Amino acid sequence: MKLARGLADRLAQIRILAMDVDGTLTDGSIETCKGAPSLRSNVLDGLGIQRVLARGIIVVWITGRVSDAVSRRAAELGVTEVWQGESGKLARLMDVAQRHQAAATHIAYMGDDLPDLPPMRYCGVPIAPPSAAPAVRREAIYVTNSRAGHGAVREACELILSHAVSREGVKPD
Repeated sequence: MKLARGLADRLAQIRILAMDVDGTLTDGSIETCKGAPSLRSNVLDGLGIQRVLARGIIVVWITGRVSDAVSRRAAELGVTEVWQGESGKLARLMDVAQRHQAAATHIAYMGDDLPDLPPMRYCGVPIAPPSAAPAVRREAIYVTNSRAGHGAVREACELILSHAVSREGVKPD
């Protein structure tokens, strides 16, 4: 895969993968089940998240909405950094980075809409799905081939894993 100049070096530094939920982890649709919003997610994305977590990369979900379905899916996957009802995504991301002693260059952020622009501009590797708002796609250093909710997060996870350096300083086989 041909990457933008310098992207491989940036990917090797990633310690935190943060993302929006609606329109990134999902296709942006909101379905209701018995009056409560449900979360339609892709198993490929879920396995990608679990693989990233297993490599010691912290996964963070930051979303403007509040949904029990998001909490349940995060618990299933082992994502413990879940922030819902966040209007200031950048402030939350900076707080997470500080707590984990991570520089902005150690963070990849995946988003799809205008509230995601500040964290995308802050992080070292901004990523977007192809359905993202035009301004978000322009800000992204990598736009996935897969659509949101249909493997885009898995693609981002595999991209990071293919360049990740282990804590011992060794690249994976």
